[in-house]
Amino acid sequence: MLRSLALYRILSYEQIARLHFPGRLATARRRMRRLALAGWVTIFEERALRGGHPRYALPTTRTLRWAFEVITAEAVGSASETLAREILRHQSQNGLTLRSPGTPPFLPHQREIGSLVLALRRCYSLGVGFTCAFARPFPLEANGVNLPQPDFILVAAPFGRDPVLVFGEHDRGTEPVARFGRRKVDAYEKLVVRPALLRKLTGFSEFRVLVTVADPVHRRPMDRLAALAAQVRRRGGHSTYALALAGWVNAAPDGPVWFTADQPPDPEITRPNLELHGATGRTRAILDLLG
Repeated sequence: MLRSLALYRILSYEQIARLHFPGRLATARRRMRRLALAGWVTIFEERALRGGHPRYALPTTRTLRWAFEVITAEAVGSASETLAREILRHQSQNGLTLRSPGTPPFLPHQREIGSLVLALRRCYSLGVGFTCAFARPFPLEANGVNLPQPDFILVAAPFGRDPVLVFGEHDRGTEPVARFGRRKVDAYEKLVVRPALLRKLTGFSEFRVLVTVADPVHRRPMDRLAALAAQVRRRGGHSTYALALAGWVNAAPDGPVWFTADQPPDPEITRPNLELHGATGRTRAILDLLG
């Protein structure tokens, strides 16, 4: 649990139960109370207008110092060794404390990222190993190149295949589409053509990008997904990207829920419908896309 909190920044009690105590939320609550009393975590209670008062656990400085050392040591000799070492050495080891009441602006985004990572970990065929969800996993620039800052990173090791580096971007429809193209796609494309820099940062020579979409404000997630796909095409990132609705990934992470930039949603299907989109042949399973 302490490793998970160090790597994901903040997790709700429900997410902790899903990850470490399946079906036993009460056990997760008791364990968090003990760890808080012992100084390993701090607890934040969200005073939400709807949905009650969910609680979250955050790692303390003590936890981060211990966990970063352990995670780095455990990665030695694995495909994730360089990635884990480079990411963790750039992270602050000062614990974060949140104050009630209210919801911090970053919390909905970070909560959804946590759920997506947990869903992808459930996809056993992916063989997910190292994962993290830091606000800024890499330095802002290296060798004069502005680096992308993925919302989450994972290393997948599908059975019988070489490990694959995956960067994740979770889009909530709060920024202009063109900003996604400039800040995200352009930065990834600069890294695509610099495999030596990528190897120095991660130990990998190539990567894939998964883009998940939620649209709580406008409630037109398929339109948003299609617009993001157009940005990817316009900026040359065809083969590197796969896009999906966040809700579909949470419900069926190993199912045919992903679109490619070349095959975005069918514009004739105006509402999200996995069965109809699947019938068009546009959706694909994640294993097909990471080959």
